[in-house]
Amino acid sequence: TSDFTPYLHTEYIQEKLAALELLRDCACPVAILHPSTVYGPGMQEEVLRGLRGRVKLVPPGGTSGVALGDFLRALDLVVEKRARGAWIVNGENFTFRDLFRWAARGSWCLRLPLPAFLEPVFQAIAQRRWGAGFAVHHSAFGFKYYSSGRIRHELGWAPQVSVANAIKEALDGGTPSR
Repeated sequence: TSDFTPYLHTEYIQEKLAALELLRDCACPVAILHPSTVYGPGMQEEVLRGLRGRVKLVPPGGTSGVALGDFLRALDLVVEKRARGAWIVNGENFTFRDLFRWAARGSWCLRLPLPAFLEPVFQAIAQRRWGAGFAVHHSAFGFKYYSSGRIRHELGWAPQVSVANAIKEALDGGTPSR
C-alpha cells in the first residue's frame, strides 16, 4: 500500500488541521462534520469532465464517498439534535475501478488499469498537471477508506443514496436525492 505521509502534508489537509485547532482553542460548543468525498449535483466541473471522459487511467486503490443528499441529512440531524462533537460522514468505500464503472453507466469507456509500479510516473504527471496541493494523487495507489460508525451510533444517521446514484445525478445535472 502507498505511504500516505505526502497526502497528510498537502495544503488541503494542513488547512483543515489549522481550522480544527482554531475551533479547539475557542471553547465554543461546535459540531464538526468531516465528509468523505461528496458526490452529487454541483460537483466541480473538472471532476465531472474526468468522470465523463472516454479513456480512464484507473489506479489500483480505493476511496470513500458520500452522496450529497446523505451529507445534507447528516447536517440536518446535527442541527435538529443540537449535537456537539466531530463525526466522519461516509456513505461507502469503493475502488477507483468501481468509481469509473459507475461514471461510464453503460457507455463506451476504455479503462486502463495502472499497475502499482507506475506510481512514480503517475505522481510526476499529476504533480505537473495539478500541483502539489491536489490531494487525490497522493492516495490513488492505496485505499483511503473511512468509517462513519460513530455518527451512525451516536446520532442514528445512515446513508440512503448510493454513490453510484449520486454520480448519476451529478452527470445528469439533477437535484440531490434527500
